[in-house]
Amino acid sequence: MHPYPSVPIYAILGAYEEIEQTAFDTTALESRQKELQAELNVVVELIEQSIADNARVAQNQDDYENHYNSLTERFDTAKGELEKIGQSILEKQAQREMMKKFKLYYDKDKGEAFLNDMSAKGYAMKRFFLGMYTFEKCQPNEYTYRVDLISDKTVEQRNELYDLIRDSGGELVQTWGSWAIFRKKGNFELYTDPESQIKQFKRIRTIFFRWGILEFLISILQWYNAIQTKEPMLILMSLLLTLIAFIFLKQVRTCTKKITELEKLS
Repeated sequence: MHPYPSVPIYAILGAYEEIEQTAFDTTALESRQKELQAELNVVVELIEQSIADNARVAQNQDDYENHYNSLTERFDTAKGELEKIGQSILEKQAQREMMKKFKLYYDKDKGEAFLNDMSAKGYAMKRFFLGMYTFEKCQPNEYTYRVDLISDKTVEQRNELYDLIRDSGGELVQTWGSWAIFRKKGNFELYTDPESQIKQFKRIRTIFFRWGILEFLISILQWYNAIQTKEPMLILMSLLLTLIAFIFLKQVRTCTKKITELEKLS
C-alpha cells in the first residue's frame, strides 16, 4: 500500500473544512427556532382567549377542558423542541469559535511543547486531523500534554497503557497513526527517570529508522520511473519521498542525541 494519498493534502483539508462548516451551521436551526417562537405566541394567545371565553360565556366544561388540554399539550411540545434547538445552537456556536492551528511535528518533544504552550494560553486540544489541531477554551495551564509512540505496542499493551493513564487521573485525548496524545491536570510525566526515557527514545529511533529506510527504498524506485518517463509529477513525488526519508533519518539523529544526553544523567 502506498504510504501517501492520491488526493493532495490541501484538497483533503479543504473538504474537511467544508464538512466542518456545514456541521456547525445554525441557519436551519435558527429558522426553526423562529417558527417555534411564533407557534408559542399563537398558542399562548389561544389559551388566553379560551380562558376568557369560558369566564365570559357558560360553556360545556368537558369540551372546554379537552380544548384547554390540547392547547397546553401543543404548547409543551413546542416549548420542549424550542429548548432543545436553543441548546443545539449554543453548542454549535461554541464549536465554531474553537481555535485551529496547522502544525506538522515529527519530533514528539516539539509536539508536546506546542500543546503545552497552547494550554498555558488557555486552549485545550480537542482533536487532530492531517496536521490541523482544534482547540477549545480552558483555564490557562489547566492541562499538561504528553505524546507517546504506540505503533510498536500490541493492542493489549496499548489498553494497559490507557488504563494506567486513566488510573493516574489522566486521559487519552486522541490516537493518530503511530502516536497517542495524553493529558492530565497539573504536572504529568509518562517517563520519570532517565532509564525509562532512554527506552522511549530508542523505541522512537527504531521506528523512524525503519520508516526512513523504507521511504528511501521507495524513493529509489520512484526516481527510476521518473527518470525513465520524465513525467513532472513522478519527479515531484520522487523529491517528496526523498525529503520525507531525510526527515525521518534526521529524527533518528535527533533521538540519538537525546539518548546520549540522558545516558550522561543516568
